[in-house]
Amino acid sequence: MYRLTGRAFGFDSRFFAHRSDKDPDWAPEQNRCLFVGGRMVSSVQCYARKMWLGRRLVPYGGIGNVATDPEFRGKGLGGRLLRECQQYMKD
Repeated sequence: MYRLTGRAFGFDSRFFAHRSDKDPDWAPEQNRCLFVGGRMVSSVQCYARKMWLGRRLVPYGGIGNVATDPEFRGKGLGGRLLRECQQYMKD
């Protein structure tokens, strides 16, 4: 996933790996990925978080690191994964 994100954004993949590795709330099941012929071509990270709202700690979700291989852009793959993340966060 980090190589794909690095390729999609033109960054060294270690930049993205470092950020996820340092996130205490990250879990593998929060990732959504699409593969074509065994190759990861699109990915999205869903973030489960909590914040204080008044005196209550309430859950919320975030989305980040949306990446699609440049060769596969324009096919709706990222949108499909975003919808999966939205459903994951609703559940």
